[in-house]
Amino acid sequence: MMVRLDKILHMITCFKSVTPGLEDDQYTTPPIDIDISIDSERVMKRMGVFKNNFDVKMNRAEIVDSIPYGREEFLLSNLINFSKDICTQTDPLCVSCTMNVHCDFHNKKNDWVN
Repeated sequence: MMVRLDKILHMITCFKSVTPGLEDDQYTTPPIDIDISIDSERVMKRMGVFKNNFDVKMNRAEIVDSIPYGREEFLLSNLINFSKDICTQTDPLCVSCTMNVHCDFHNKKNDWVN
């Protein structure tokens, strides 16, 4: 399986552009047992970070290792908020999404092609 670093970096950049505070506040030592919520998983699948049939539980380490060191908590906490506000489970607000240009779901690419 493959995790796309370019998509992860794009998400971090988008979240960083709308997050107030100093750059240093966006880096943390990664927790040992960082959790990837079902909502974060949904957004990452839609963005194309990994394929729709990717087993997150079996490949959790690969995902965490693909996130730049110190950005894990920043990315995953922002993904949770983003999934509640924009990339909802039903009726996502793709038109108002700042990441829709590179989103496989919005652009009907890869796993999302009908």
